[in-house]
Amino acid sequence: MSKSRLHSGVTGGLAFFRDRKGREVDLLVENGGALTAVETKSAQTVADDMFAGLAAFAELVGSGRRAPSLRRVLVYGGTSRQQRSRGMVLPWSSIDRYNWTGAG
Repeated sequence: MSKSRLHSGVTGGLAFFRDRKGREVDLLVENGGALTAVETKSAQTVADDMFAGLAAFAELVGSGRRAPSLRRVLVYGGTSRQQRSRGMVLPWSSIDRYNWTGAG
């Protein structure tokens, strides 16, 4: 856990995901029983294949009763914040205004 997360009262850990097929998620943010999977891209436009790692991780985590709540976030170099069926699309310029804890 980072010092800034600790001082902010945010519990949980930070990690990443990579499977044997090379699919990956850049950052996993754990907060209690919830996970936020974050993929980062420098592109200024969003392409469907940018969600591949997030989708692979979501499939692995599952959706059963015991599965954690999972939010998917794609951070990119564009300027438009968008809610898509495959996850939240968030511009780099607004990552400081995103509710990373998922609370409230």
